[in-house]
Amino acid sequence: MRWLLAGALAVSLVACGESTLGPTSTLDGVWAGTTPGYQLSMTLTQTDTLVTGTALLAGVAGFAEFEVTGTLRSHTVALIAIAPGFEPVKYDGTLSTTEAVINGRLDGSGFNKLQMNLKKR
Repeated sequence: MRWLLAGALAVSLVACGESTLGPTSTLDGVWAGTTPGYQLSMTLTQTDTLVTGTALLAGVAGFAEFEVTGTLRSHTVALIAIAPGFEPVKYDGTLSTTEAVINGRLDGSGFNKLQMNLKKR
């Protein structure tokens, strides 16, 4: 049941309007994106350069919930997502200076530099 609710949340976040917010200098908030076969939603909190939060990754095989830690330095995003039963998943990207978008890639636990851009919701 928890996975079903988490999946519905991920789909609803990704299905929200396509409008993009203006630039931001922090990762505080909810970020979501899609790429063929996958949807990713992260709820992040930033203190100075340190970032923590949770992530929900949905794919054709189901959903997985991750704990997220990382940094934001000079628009460079470096996050690591960890969940039992998975290798760590790295998300490295760049926070846009013109809109609330992270242009990044997933790597690890079966991903090989998969392009996954996230928009702030």
